[in-house]
Amino acid sequence: MKSVTCLILGLWCSAVLTASSVKLAEAAEFWCPAEDVTCLIAAINEANAMPGEHTINLEPGSYTLQTVDNGLNGLPVISGSIRIQATAGDVPTTIERDVNALPFRIFEISAAGELTLVGLVIQRGSAPVVGAAILNSGVTSLQDSLVRDSRTTTNGAISNFGTLFVIRTIIADNDGGHEGGGIYNEGDAIVENSSIVRNGSADGGGILNHGSLIVKNSAIISNSTDVAQAGGGILNLGGSVEIVNSTIANNVAGGAFGNGGGGIANIGGDLSVTNSTIRENQVLFSFARRGGGGIDNDGGTLRLKNTILAGNTIAGPIATGPDCVGTITSLGNNLVGDPIGCEINLQLNDLTGDPGLGPLVEIGEDDSPGKAFYPILAGSVVIDSANLAACPKKDQLGNPRVGICDIGAVEFQGRRLVSVDIRPRSDANRINPNSSQNINVAVFSGKGFDATTLDPNTIRFGATGTEAAPVHVGRRDVDGDGRRDLVVRFQIPHTGISCADSSATLTGNVSTGAAIIGSSPIRTVQCRVNQR
Repeated sequence: MKSVTCLILGLWCSAVLTASSVKLAEAAEFWCPAEDVTCLIAAINEANAMPGEHTINLEPGSYTLQTVDNGLNGLPVISGSIRIQATAGDVPTTIERDVNALPFRIFEISAAGELTLVGLVIQRGSAPVVGAAILNSGVTSLQDSLVRDSRTTTNGAISNFGTLFVIRTIIADNDGGHEGGGIYNEGDAIVENSSIVRNGSADGGGILNHGSLIVKNSAIISNSTDVAQAGGGILNLGGSVEIVNSTIANNVAGGAFGNGGGGIANIGGDLSVTNSTIRENQVLFSFARRGGGGIDNDGGTLRLKNTILAGNTIAGPIATGPDCVGTITSLGNNLVGDPIGCEINLQLNDLTGDPGLGPLVEIGEDDSPGKAFYPILAGSVVIDSANLAACPKKDQLGNPRVGICDIGAVEFQGRRLVSVDIRPRSDANRINPNSSQNINVAVFSGKGFDATTLDPNTIRFGATGTEAAPVHVGRRDVDGDGRRDLVVRFQIPHTGISCADSSATLTGNVSTGAAIIGSSPIRTVQCRVNQR
């Protein structure tokens, strides 16, 4: 491999030539100084004009767009294959519309375009129509990013007509106008390990889906529609939706004269929910018969499996179905708090009543997307009550589902949650599953927990937290807070981590016998297939 330095349109860039490269332009890399919008625009134009996949590196700072570049966009339309990434994780790197500028969106991706955004804040987009912040007709991937404070009259902060990946990302505090506060989808969309939070629109407060949507290991929290419309969290209009290992909570649908569905409204579409928790959603001002504080299924197919649907509410003199309304197909092992108001074929292994959950925990929603959840309390009827064959290997938080798994988005802990860091002092958490080397994991002390009291003989680390035993244990202050932490070394071949894994887990017991568990995201490298 050979590295060269080049100057393109007055921009210093570096490009990497591999054995398969024919031209320098097939792998160009651009570097933009902090807050240099001119550099960013020129780099996008150059990358669009060249074949191959290109990277634009942004130094930390605010890249504030003052004027429209084209049409309704602040930046050039993406027509090539471009990755735009922050060069630092501890200082924000923001691409934004100036608060005093005329309305325009930030990004548009053409049908031929491919855009990956990594570690960025995208904010204050304001397109009059279709995609306040991002309009995608090609392939767009948001990774470890934040899209917020964007406004439009119709079709979401993000409007997707192509393929959209939302990975470890937060979409928050956006107003989608008429349809889809956070995301409006007519294409194929995957939301994974992410949070859709406090978005609003006339209908489909968090997400409005006409296409194909998968939501995994995510939190859809505190989104809302106006007083008349449906689907506070998710509104599915004739599309297909699959929800797995996710928490849908505190969403509100107005539902004054039509459908409700505070958490989910499915109208004429196909929707399945597995190992998820739908709780404390509301329908307000319902003067029609349809309520469905948790779910409203109207003319579509909706299936539940291993799911908690309880503690949702409705208001209004004739509304029905606090938890659900319409026809619901149970595939078994669900807990439905109050099935009155919906037609559901309860199975012998379905439960009703109080699920035995603690209050919503919104830990780290500013920096740990997808982690809002309801903890299971000791003695809950949902413990060990799910269908093991249908349970995902890990729960919403990335913790292993041990033994007979539990109903809902998360497993009963019975163990103290602790903070761990894989490859301490490195932001990447990269693991090569094929490596024969060792890897260090730090267990942090804090809030009444002394990590140095962990019994090394009980510690295990790997894909589920049951695999590798330590080969070395050290004790030192890793995070500089004055308390000694535990640094544990493991042999990678013994961890059971594969290229398909996106998190790893450490378990153990302190000297008194109390159990602990901690998980952290990972990025696998040197795999034969591309990893997100």
